Amino acid sequence: IQTWDISEDHVARPPKGITHVVLDTPAGLHGKGLDAVMKLADKVIVPLQASVFDIYATQEFVAALAKKGRAEGKQVAVVGNRIKDHTKATEHLKEFLQTLDVPLLTLLRDTQNYAHLAAHGLSLWDVPSAKVEKDLAQWAPILAWLNG
Repeated sequence: IQTWDISEDHVARPPKGITHVVLDTPAGLHGKGLDAVMKLADKVIVPLQASVFDIYATQEFVAALAKKGRAEGKQVAVVGNRIKDHTKATEHLKEFLQTLDVPLLTLLRDTQNYAHLAAHGLSLWDVPSAKVEKDLAQWAPILAWLNG
């Protein structure tokens, strides 16, 4: 997997032979930048935090992205990010996601594992699985969707 950063005025092209690419775009990407990314993408994942501000700021974007994705034969899904179980914010996010015509793949818990691993240039898959078992289990639906 190769990761590429996307800006409003520049879309990097992956080298030949790369089978999977992660395009990290600015929040709310639109216009020509969004069109360029959608031409490259087969699937789009929108991370969304359980914050009323993030939910309302993302609502129109996710709806427009889903419509554009269907029109272009692309799959769009949402992943809950930095989720704290049994909170009002998480309940509100789940209720909101039920109003969308976009699948929720998983809810990723709020954990310091990501920050600690990133500080050392590592991912969940670079350490013994027993140390990050809960996190790997939460990533399983994302990987299945991406590979499906």
